[in-house]
Amino acid sequence: MKLVIVESPGKIKKIQGYLGTGYKVIASVGHIVDLAKGGQYNMGVDLQTFIPKYVITDDKKDVYRRILDEANQAKEIYLAMDDDREGNAIAWHIKQRLAGITAPIKKVVFKEITKEGIKKGFKAVHDVDEDLFKAQETRRLLDRIVGFTTSPYVTKAFGSNLSAGRVQSAALKIITDREDEIQNFKPEKFWTIDAKFTKDKEEINAKYDTKLSDEPTAKATYTKFQATKKYEVTSVENEEKKQYPQPPIITSKMLQITATKYKLSASAISAAAQKLYEAGLVTYIRTDSVRTEPDALENLREYIKKAKHPLAEKELVYKNKDAAQDAHECIRPTNLEVVSTSPEMPDSDSAKVYKVIYDYFMMSQMKPATFAMTRVILTSQEDKTCQLKITGKMLKDKGYLEYLNEIPEGSIPNLSKGDIVEIDAKNIFLNEKKTAPPGRYNAASFLKEIESNGIGRPATFAEIANKIENRHYVEKNDKDVYIPTDLGKKVSDKLSKFFKFVNADYTSQLETQLEQIAESKLDNKKILAAFWLELEGQLADAYKELNVPMCPKCNAPLRELTNKQKNEKFFGCSAYPSCKFTKSKES
Repeated sequence: MKLVIVESPGKIKKIQGYLGTGYKVIASVGHIVDLAKGGQYNMGVDLQTFIPKYVITDDKKDVYRRILDEANQAKEIYLAMDDDREGNAIAWHIKQRLAGITAPIKKVVFKEITKEGIKKGFKAVHDVDEDLFKAQETRRLLDRIVGFTTSPYVTKAFGSNLSAGRVQSAALKIITDREDEIQNFKPEKFWTIDAKFTKDKEEINAKYDTKLSDEPTAKATYTKFQATKKYEVTSVENEEKKQYPQPPIITSKMLQITATKYKLSASAISAAAQKLYEAGLVTYIRTDSVRTEPDALENLREYIKKAKHPLAEKELVYKNKDAAQDAHECIRPTNLEVVSTSPEMPDSDSAKVYKVIYDYFMMSQMKPATFAMTRVILTSQEDKTCQLKITGKMLKDKGYLEYLNEIPEGSIPNLSKGDIVEIDAKNIFLNEKKTAPPGRYNAASFLKEIESNGIGRPATFAEIANKIENRHYVEKNDKDVYIPTDLGKKVSDKLSKFFKFVNADYTSQLETQLEQIAESKLDNKKILAAFWLELEGQLADAYKELNVPMCPKCNAPLRELTNKQKNEKFFGCSAYPSCKFTKSKES
């Protein structure tokens, strides 16, 4: 018997059906181990060696026993986890816990839960990637170190049931910084000059193409325009502009677009996407790559041609962002014959998410739309300094827009060089305007912002938003935008005062280092040691402001405790039991 261990129980039935007899498919239900508690700050990590202690969690003991029993009977064992850091970490820990098993243990990746996807996976079995595991473990330890040291500080400063974190606090700072920008924004006045006239029964709008920043200049310029009447077309520029379709969907875009289009929460979108993946309807749904596998790309182009949609003449190639891991291809349908209204859809939310995935994949290889663009300059015959600009845009070739059934309106002004037009003074307008503050983030724009700042990863985008809401650091108003609460602003300001990890650029640099660990270019222990050395000093400064005494032995904050036998107060190190320093309150 060949044993296949997958992450999610939802995949078992499909995969078992494709593999048939001779295989046994079981699930680990994610990680079977977690970091232990205990030691300094109760974090389960030795802050001298940065060696973590893992334990099988209570809810996974039965799962582990089942894995062990089945592994003892297997001739071959395949760890079918995702081929990213998290998937390799899950596989690594299972392999370590099966160290006494004689059967060979290999890693296999199913990029899609289809017969062909599983067949491809077994053609490319390989060992668990130790470097990817180290990168995941480093991230996990960084998060544990930050969370277990700074959350108690936030609790001490602001009250119980609060927390801080390497990612959540950086995300919160983005929202509070934007709120500061809005509150501190001072609008500035500016003026525009617009005009309108009619030619061949068509009303045409023109504008003075210079921003007027002060009122005297604006009024003087307007007075000049009021004294003009005849205008000559002195320049006509025509060009064609192509508008290409967007790349296939990645996780962050799936969340942003679906949230905007259907008003679904990030967690609802993630849950729906997971159902689609486990049902074999889409490829892996946690990815930062716009790449499409060659076979799938060929099938797509053939399908577009067969369906008589506007196919791009050549394959459209999309470039990944520099920070992309590219462990998986884009999110795409596994069968283009299945649409969002097909009975295969697990539920209504899944159908909405599927439609976004399907449409973006379909359009990604369609012809670009072509627009005719025109720029016209009108010059006053009475005053050559008075010039007006007219721009026009008209669709010439629908391209991929035909698929969307979205045909933008537009027109090209019917003007030629040398034409003379008249503009009545009453049709020239001086408009006073004010600059507007930046807008608050909604779910989609917030996810876009944290992605562009390198905060978090595709699998955690929904979790980040939920966490800062659940801690009551932010709330949504009736326009569905994030507003920081008074508590959220205070926590963010205090953390920003002392801790570097809340800065987006610092978090982004750590993400780059994690990628270098995954590529075996950096030593993970050195990264952890340098991070802790800096954070430890920042913690000391933060607690000093709160007048909390620090342990002279290990520099952890001291806690006020009570000796119940003597009914005496004393200070004990919060790093107990690794540090047993105590001091009487009187001394």
